[in-house]
Amino acid sequence: MGDTERLLLKIDYAYGFNIEDHKSCTNFNYSTVSDPKHERYIGNDVQLKCYAYWWAKEYSEMSGEPIPDEISICHNQFMIDPRKGTPVVRKVPGMVKYSDCEATWNEVYKSALRQMDYRLKVHNGEMKVSQLPRDVSACG
Repeated sequence: MGDTERLLLKIDYAYGFNIEDHKSCTNFNYSTVSDPKHERYIGNDVQLKCYAYWWAKEYSEMSGEPIPDEISICHNQFMIDPRKGTPVVRKVPGMVKYSDCEATWNEVYKSALRQMDYRLKVHNGEMKVSQLPRDVSACG
């Protein structure tokens, strides 16, 4: 990994082959969950999968340990209980396959490169913003 990738990631907490990310919310109803059958399963979180991919490679290089098939992930979710005004903290653990993390990273990376290419073309006057490809299905 080069310096460019290092600048793009702000991992809250990493140790061994474990990633923890802190999230604040106003309602747990929209937060990730530990149930793999649920649509909001933490193992589907794109940000965490990218963090897990990058960190596993970095940690493996630093420690000499081989990258395991699965990486431990966790959201530490913070919410202020609106009824009491007190903070509530919920840990949501999960596991992701390293191969899934790598595939997600590659897709995000390709998308970022396309976006940078479009931005450069607009900046250089080769394209207008109105000519950029649109995917209205992504709005849902």
